[in-house]
Formats: sequence, structure tokens, C-alpha cells
Amino acid sequence: MYDVILIDLDNTVLDFDAAESRSFKKIIENSGMDYTDELFQKYQEINTSLWRDLEQNLISKDTVLNTRFQKLFQLYGMNVDGKIWEMQYRSCLDDSADLIPHVTDPVLPPESLIQVLPYRFFQAVS
Repeated sequence: MYDVILIDLDNTVLDFDAAESRSFKKIIENSGMDYTDELFQKYQEINTSLWRDLEQNLISKDTVLNTRFQKLFQLYGMNVDGKIWEMQYRSCLDDSADLIPHVTDPVLPPESLIQVLPYRFFQAVS
């Protein structure tokens, strides 16, 4: 019997890349701006750089989340409130739940699944 089951969701169970792309496009279009692949690529570069800085303890997670959109739009001469953009993005992201292909294929033998089913599952994200 299992006491705890830990499952990584991002890009193992849930297709985070698809959710990220769709959420970014939605907030850009909701703002009245035109979405471009170049804009999304710039966002990804800034976002990746900020997460690297966090991994090196140079900045906080709040700094990553609340400045990535601000830094992106500064490149285009725009001054935006990064916290507001983050809330809008997070709202869209929270509504996304695309499964990775074949994720519903059983990992455990069917007889083992019976031992897992009575447990409650919680999603935790960083």
C-alpha cells in the first residue's frame, strides 16, 4: 500500500508548454495587442533568464513572477504593471489542463491501481 504518491505535473502529466503558449496569447489578445511568435519568444527568453537567476538565489520567486511582463513590455517602450499582467496570465494558466499524449495509459499494473484509488490527490505547483 502507498502512503504518499508524488507526481510531477508540468510536462509529465499536463502539457505546460501548450498551456503557457495559449495563456500568453490570450492575455496579449485580451489587451488589444497583436500576438506574434516573436513576442512570445522574447517572453520565454526573459522568463527563462529570470528563473535561472532564481535558481542561483539572485532574485525571489515574486520577482520572477511580478517582473517578467514588465521587462517584456519595456523592450517595446511600454510601461505595464507586472503584477496585474501576472494575475491575468495566472488566471488563464489555471484554466488550462491539456494532458500529455498517452498520459492516461496505466503506469502501474491494473491490480496496483486498486491500492492507489482510495487516496485523495492534491495538486501542488511552485
